[in-house]
Amino acid sequence: MAIMVARSCRARIIRNLKRLFALVVVAFGAIATVSCYHRQQMPRTLAIAAPPVNSGEMSAQKALCLFEQRAQQQLFTIAEYSDETVIYAEVPQRSEAAQASLRETFFAPQTLSYSNIRLRGSGFVKSNVIVRLLETDEDHVRRGMQSKTAILASNYKFTYRNTTTFSGRPVYTFTVTSRHRVPGLFQGEIFLDAHTGHILRATGRVSKSPSWWVKRIDFTQDYADIGDFTLPVQVSSVTEARIVGRVIVTIRHTGYQVRSNQEVQGQPDAAHGVGGSIPSLATK
Repeated sequence: MAIMVARSCRARIIRNLKRLFALVVVAFGAIATVSCYHRQQMPRTLAIAAPPVNSGEMSAQKALCLFEQRAQQQLFTIAEYSDETVIYAEVPQRSEAAQASLRETFFAPQTLSYSNIRLRGSGFVKSNVIVRLLETDEDHVRRGMQSKTAILASNYKFTYRNTTTFSGRPVYTFTVTSRHRVPGLFQGEIFLDAHTGHILRATGRVSKSPSWWVKRIDFTQDYADIGDFTLPVQVSSVTEARIVGRVIVTIRHTGYQVRSNQEVQGQPDAAHGVGGSIPSLATK
């Protein structure tokens, strides 16, 4: 009888842990999806205090306006992209980690898929962190949920903070404050290049925990210019969860291939041959 009770308790603990990780990756997956630059729109107007402008730099207001124009143009002109993605996830308290390498493909406006998937490491972390993260990201895009958590004036308040440097480049920092306490929104900052207005980094903390099990989620996402577009190249998160402690996730994107609507309309649609979707991951 005691053995049966012990087994029942262990099974219940495992189920609770899986639910916990599902909640963790749902919240993080929303951030990873929404904060992607090509899937968001920016506010049309913003009142900020004018900082001093050095030679060769535009004003913070102009940088923000250019950022908005680029975001709007990219939103409507990007047709598809693919990249090589590497995801590393770690649960230090369990001394377990796993890694996934795959090719991510996006077709505007609501299709995200994966191919050439290679998984290694802890089975628990693969199944309950990495796979669930990919499933959540794919579902988020398919359901067109981006506008509810995107960096929009309807979701955030924007305030000019200061002028600083990032990787040796002068940048304007804006504080973003979520207007609603809903999972997926965050409190933090965005960094805009003072010469171009292009976004370089977004960083912050999830405004509302998705569950009592999750204390907080902090993240940082870096961007780079890929031709005429600005796309995420790395996102890192640290989730502080009750019982299991930290869940650390790092995602890197390299080897981008991007096509605009004009390029797609003028060329054969060969890229749509990329296949593979998340449901097949459950059998690996």
